[in-house]
Amino acid sequence: MTMSTCSRLIKECEEFFGLKEAAFQLTPDTRYVVNLTDHANAYNMLLYAIESGEGFIKLTGEVGLGKTLICRRLINELSDQYKVLYIPNPRLTPYAIKKAIANELGLNLKRIDEASLIIKINESLLKLGKKNKKVVLLIDESQNIPSETLEEIRMISNLETEQDKLIQIIFFGQPELDEILNKHCHRQLKQRIGFDYELKPFDFNAVYTYVISRMRFAGYKGPDPFSYWALRTLARASLGSPRLLNILCHKALLLSYSKGRRRVLREDIVQSAQDTQSARKPVFNHHWYWIGPAALTPMVVLAARILG
Repeated sequence: MTMSTCSRLIKECEEFFGLKEAAFQLTPDTRYVVNLTDHANAYNMLLYAIESGEGFIKLTGEVGLGKTLICRRLINELSDQYKVLYIPNPRLTPYAIKKAIANELGLNLKRIDEASLIIKINESLLKLGKKNKKVVLLIDESQNIPSETLEEIRMISNLETEQDKLIQIIFFGQPELDEILNKHCHRQLKQRIGFDYELKPFDFNAVYTYVISRMRFAGYKGPDPFSYWALRTLARASLGSPRLLNILCHKALLLSYSKGRRRVLREDIVQSAQDTQSARKPVFNHHWYWIGPAALTPMVVLAARILG
């Protein structure tokens, strides 16, 4: 199957459901933020901690629970009062992390040698402070920060005036970050984390709200497009992960479209889960009969059958 064929299939499916665009894309699009209680609490905690001037803040959660989306919301929604620095991949040496921060501050790295780099960063932060600009450093995938680089970040956080911190640092990471911070060598940094929050997997009510909201955001105007049993199975198969929800819903919509149905049923979720490696595999449908592997149509074969 060619890429153009796949694109045509997806476009036809979107039109079939009356969607303006893909409802369940994997990229963290802030237009599709569903303000669920757990995510709202996490976001509000971050805003409060930033406003309070905390030096270190931490948001953790399992893979796919929406940490990067919350990070992007901060980047987009913090006011002009803040200078936001963003490091998406912190698997860097101590020197490289300083260069990354300097680059985000807009410093000309060609004119700065390694010895004077921290001095120039400090000068830049002081200038921003005099303009009443608060500097917030967002570090995504923080569980990947090498130990020696974490210590460098702690040292950078020491840059301050008598009244204020010159830089606030927010860690976004998987639970492994907590294991790293629990090491004896990082006890000083851990003690400085004033606010932290752990995201939890979605429950059934959150799954329902998330799925229906994203369909509406994409332009769907009909009755609930997923049956009750489809949503029940989806909540279980996705492990409450927004990322897995997006994958499973995208596949289930294609399956429903292939059968000429504008409502996703439990069987569509079961087939989608069987085709998704990370999903929990449902084995029974709500009529309580076994769905064996031979009855499950792989997505590639399905698409080929639809497009002939």
